[in-house]
Amino acid sequence: MTLLILSAIGLYWSVDVARSLFFGGVICILPGAYFSYRYFKHAGARQAQNIVRDFYWGELVKLISTIALFIVAFKFAAALPGPLFIGYAIAMLCQWCAPLYTKFKN
Repeated sequence: MTLLILSAIGLYWSVDVARSLFFGGVICILPGAYFSYRYFKHAGARQAQNIVRDFYWGELVKLISTIALFIVAFKFAAALPGPLFIGYAIAMLCQWCAPLYTKFKN
């Protein structure tokens, strides 16, 4: 939701700024979602070895896919560097602040 609001605010300046803000947020969200899927796939004490393996595998894929998505954004989507990194940073900040929001909400 924050990503859509951020992109709508970016429309004030231009479509290119809005698109770059959106791509920056997506670059943060997609690899993080894959990591979460890999990490939380297993549960229980008997699955400890699988959890550790999937943690490292998920983090490796997350890092590589983040780099690849930045390359794609710059090379093929002609994203603007400033708004792209701002969108990425705001999406990352939202991930970090989400636990605080849920803690104080209840």
